[in-house]
Amino acid sequence: MSTIMVEQPRQSGMATPAGSSSAVKSQTSSANGTKEPASNASNASPEPMDVDMGQREVENTSANSTNVVINGKLKAGASSTADATTKRNLESPSETSRKLVEQAKRRLQIQMQFVENARRKILDETHPDMTERLQALIEERDRLLHLAKQRSDYFQHGTTVIFDYECDEANSEYELNCEKLRQDMLEEIHHEMEILHDQRKGGHSYDTAQKIKKRAGGYVFQPLENKLGQSEIDHDVRELTSVYEATKKRRMEFDTDREVTPVAKYYRNKFLYRDWIFQEGDEVYVLNYPASSEYAAVICGITPTELLVLSEKGKYYRLVIMDIRQGRVVLTTLSSEQAASRDDLGDASP
Repeated sequence: MSTIMVEQPRQSGMATPAGSSSAVKSQTSSANGTKEPASNASNASPEPMDVDMGQREVENTSANSTNVVINGKLKAGASSTADATTKRNLESPSETSRKLVEQAKRRLQIQMQFVENARRKILDETHPDMTERLQALIEERDRLLHLAKQRSDYFQHGTTVIFDYECDEANSEYELNCEKLRQDMLEEIHHEMEILHDQRKGGHSYDTAQKIKKRAGGYVFQPLENKLGQSEIDHDVRELTSVYEATKKRRMEFDTDREVTPVAKYYRNKFLYRDWIFQEGDEVYVLNYPASSEYAAVICGITPTELLVLSEKGKYYRLVIMDIRQGRVVLTTLSSEQAASRDDLGDASP
């Protein structure tokens, strides 16, 4: 074991002053070769975790050349004459090393105990530093939770308001559509009832006429014969010829125009045909090519699929809009001359 030797000069029996700067600091090498610094005598008392190494003086004696380690502290006397005595403990190097090891062990035990106590407090959440930091984290967490609760309440309130508004709008629109559907159906039913009523009246008149015609054959008296003069016959022939020529010319025009598909459309209880707009009550002239008939009639009803007309004889006809659109049935307005001639000649329909 290596030892650092500090040789102290011989002194006389005079005492060393307490405040003198000739205090000796010794360094002692440990078992592994490291140097331990000695603490000054004027320093304050050490902490519990620190090891008091003290000041050691080594005196080399000339007799046996033995290393003597003096561990002592200078004590200042009451008087300024520095009448102090030094207590010297003679120790061997092995004892010094053993004491150093024991001190290191005690210091390590104290540190381990301190660390263990800190670990236990951390696990129990009672450590002062941890408690302080946890309090700050708890406050931050509470603030964020409060903010999230406010946002959640705000969004829920907004969603509720939007939902109530959409529900009110949907209910209002539903009620409006229901009322509109109810009115439309009532109008359609009323219109159908009028058509059926008109058909019933027309059918009753037709049945009455047929009964009268059947009964007429059973009369005893023969009906009177009206004999016309030659002038009246010539006038009637001219009228028939003019009507025939006009009808023939109109048919030829319609045959030419039939190559272009005319506009025939139902729109809001009205019938759009070519350049005309027909509605209930209008007088029209009908040319029915499949039936080879023509007659003047009054429009009694308009539906999206057909027209219901009443001829001058009181007979109802259903004109399909598809036939009108394809040109198989042609409608024209009834002029004043045609109305007058029809009144004179009668209906030409079969």
